[in-house]
Amino acid sequence: MQNPPLYFLPGLGADKRIFSFLKLNSDTQEHIPYILPESSRESIQSYASRLIKNYIKHPNPILIGVSMGGVLALEIAEQIEVPLVILISSIKHPDEKPTLFRLSEKTGFYRLVPPGLIKNIPWFIQPIFGKMNSQIYTSFVDMIRSTDNRIIRWGVHTIVNWQFEKSRTKVLHIHGTADRLMPARFISDAKWIENGSHVMVGTKARPISKMVNEAIQEIYVT
Repeated sequence: MQNPPLYFLPGLGADKRIFSFLKLNSDTQEHIPYILPESSRESIQSYASRLIKNYIKHPNPILIGVSMGGVLALEIAEQIEVPLVILISSIKHPDEKPTLFRLSEKTGFYRLVPPGLIKNIPWFIQPIFGKMNSQIYTSFVDMIRSTDNRIIRWGVHTIVNWQFEKSRTKVLHIHGTADRLMPARFISDAKWIENGSHVMVGTKARPISKMVNEAIQEIYVT
C-alpha cells in the first residue's frame, strides 16, 4: 500500500489538537489552520483557494475535515484532484443543515451574536457539543478562546449561507447518532458512530480511526 498524504481541517474555533487522538496509517500528516479572511464576506471558494496555495504540498491528498473543516475540505476538492474526502461530524450538502442554520440563513439572526460572546461562555459547549473528559474540555475551551473573532464571524456567516452541489469527489461521511449541533436526522448516506457527539473525533477516536484506515486501504491497496 502506498503512503497516502493526509490533510486535516479542524472545526471552526479549533485547531490540530482535535485530531490528536486518531491513530491513522500514514506517515504524511499535514494540518491546515484557519487563516484570516480577506473580508467578512470572502467567498468560501476564494478562502479554499488560498488554503490550497499556502498549505497543500502533496499531489492527490486525502482530506479529513471535522464540522466546518469538512465543508472546507469539500470546497478544496472542487479545485484540486483529491481521491477521497472524509467528513467527520459535518455536512456534505446544504440539505443537511440543521434547523438552527436554516432559520439563521432566512432571518440573519446569527449576525446579532458577537463572536466574543461565544468565546466567553464555555458552559454552553458540553450541552451542545457533547460530554467531554476534562482534557478534551480544557483544550476545546482554549482553542475557542484563542481563535480570532474575524475567523469566527466569517465562518459562521459562511456555513449558515453555504450553497453547494453534489461533490465530484468520493466522500466518506462519518457521523454520530448523538450529534446535537448537526443532528443525525438531517444526515443521509453516512457511517454511524453509536452515541457519537459533535466532538466524537476525540471521544470516539478508536472506531473513527478504524473506519478511516479501512477507507484509506480500500483506495490505495494495489
